[in-house]
Amino acid sequence: MITKQVVNISALQYAKVAAAVNVIIAVPYAFLLQYSMPEPWVKEHLWLFILAVAVAFIVVGSLFCLIGAWVYNIIAARIGGFEFTIAEIGQN
Repeated sequence: MITKQVVNISALQYAKVAAAVNVIIAVPYAFLLQYSMPEPWVKEHLWLFILAVAVAFIVVGSLFCLIGAWVYNIIAARIGGFEFTIAEIGQN
């Protein structure tokens, strides 16, 4: 078995993956969120509301992922990154 460390995360790649995941999460979330809104404008402009929530979800989520990857890289450079163990598995 071999122990390795993740010492650097590509912040842009991490943010892109998070944006893709957030797209999948944001649309159903916006549909559910509309039922908790008492304002009638939400029902009148449902697609605008869903689009606004989805865009906000994607932008804020990607921004936090960029910041998180940047902070991780700074900390990992000083004290080391996540450790994981890998093992070779024979081909059958």
